[in-house]
Amino acid sequence: MIWPAFLAITPLSTLLWTLFIGFVVPALGRSLLALGIGFVTFTGFQLAFNQLESYIQGTMVGIDPAILDMMALTRIDDAVSLVMSAMSIKLTLKLAGRTAERVFRLKV
Repeated sequence: MIWPAFLAITPLSTLLWTLFIGFVVPALGRSLLALGIGFVTFTGFQLAFNQLESYIQGTMVGIDPAILDMMALTRIDDAVSLVMSAMSIKLTLKLAGRTAERVFRLKV
């Protein structure tokens, strides 16, 4: 039986196969794990902040319209948005460091 040239057992093909199994497969697995953890983290953030936003909007219903006008003039909604964004970024960076340590076994 005639073997195709790419299936021939040579030292080079053995080395390439060993490198592929030893490096590419674990790196691909770790990358997929990091993507999965990132997706779950993002979904959790979205859920938490959407609930917080709906709670804040629910508490604003009973406020006097004159007070709401003053809040709109002073742009309190922008300030709350900035604070929530800063909290989100801080939490994301903190969790990203922990995820990198777990997935890639790095000391960040």
